[in-house]
Amino acid sequence: MLSAHMQKMFMKNCLGFYPWTKILLRLNRELLQELLQPCPPFVYILAAAGLLQGALIILNQFAPSFSQSGTYEVLNFISWTPFTFLPVIIAVTAAKHFKCNTYIAMWCCLALVNSDWGSIAARIADGEQIKFLLFSMARTTYTSTVLPPLFLVLLLSYLEHFLDDRLPDVFKALLTPLI
Repeated sequence: MLSAHMQKMFMKNCLGFYPWTKILLRLNRELLQELLQPCPPFVYILAAAGLLQGALIILNQFAPSFSQSGTYEVLNFISWTPFTFLPVIIAVTAAKHFKCNTYIAMWCCLALVNSDWGSIAARIADGEQIKFLLFSMARTTYTSTVLPPLFLVLLLSYLEHFLDDRLPDVFKALLTPLI
């Protein structure tokens, strides 16, 4: 999150020319803070992965043959992993923040990064029309995304709390993840 001073400077320098943006930001500030609050715990993991990617780029500039080695392939794979599974990392922190079942949140966000979904999205991009229930599917993939998993877990928390009040205790453990 930006410090209070940086927020004021941003508002003054970047948004001062458009008064309507100040009004929109005031209205959405609470919503944005609520949605972005779960993010900070894993920022250091992403920073470390970015540093590793930077080191690989620099090393590759000085030793181009290094990119053909197994060591490069493994380190490159490791450096991309936090970005590939970013929705799952967000699911864990968002589930804690929105007070819903962490495992159900992870399961839903793992579906976003599932390789089968990538295959389906590729088929859609090639022109095939695939429907889920009555809705046409989009070719969007969700690896390295932030907002879709946040909104997914937010909606999941409302659904989970709604079901918790209405399902009999004997069925909650099975039907909550199913629904």
